[in-house]
Amino acid sequence: RAARTIALIVCSFFCCWMPHTVFSFVSVCCRACGSAAPEELQCVLLLLGYLSSAINPYLYSCQVSDMRRAYRELYNSACPCARR
Repeated sequence: RAARTIALIVCSFFCCWMPHTVFSFVSVCCRACGSAAPEELQCVLLLLGYLSSAINPYLYSCQVSDMRRAYRELYNSACPCARR
């Protein structure tokens, strides 16, 4: 169970930071490629990296059955159309 949680955290970290890392590496190795890319792309990729830290609490809490149940109850109380 702990290994699954750690694997989930590591995979999310990898998926969130890899685009920015590749972009930065290409920008350093190929100056023409890096200068041709829009500044907004770099900002979006950096924000994607920061998203990794933002989603960690949700990934941890989704592994705990009590937290999943609490999320479900909260969602059902906030959205009446989701009730069964």
